[in-house]
Amino acid sequence: MKKTTWIRSLSGLLGCVLLSSCSSQTLLPREELRPGASFASSEVRTDFGDYRFDRVKVAPDSLIGEYSIEVQRQSSEYGVYYEDVVRTRAISLDDVVSVSTKKRDAEKTIFVGAGTVAVTMLLRGVFDSEVLSTGGGSSRTKPDPR
Repeated sequence: MKKTTWIRSLSGLLGCVLLSSCSSQTLLPREELRPGASFASSEVRTDFGDYRFDRVKVAPDSLIGEYSIEVQRQSSEYGVYYEDVVRTRAISLDDVVSVSTKKRDAEKTIFVGAGTVAVTMLLRGVFDSEVLSTGGGSSRTKPDPR
């Protein structure tokens, strides 16, 4: 592969890593849910199915999940427009199996990004020294026709 192809590939990999960011997921069984606790970006597993919520609040006898939906509205002044509306859904704690929360971890993202940059710079240095030692061209020469 050419040097520029490697650099472009590694740059693309770095971009994907930084955009995806690192995260950790925590699974809490029903027994560990305490009233007053609140979790962002959660998935609730119940006996009847799974639910995804933007925020979950634990009440003494239920779990209240908040989620956003986009609603189309129409008015004579603005015409057709879209609005985000927050809805809630209460689920009995007896029906909840577990709550899974996802948390973004900025430290992991920074370390992975820095590691990717370091590897890219190392490989670039290896390829630059390889080009300098070989003169940048092919090592195969044509025989002298004499």
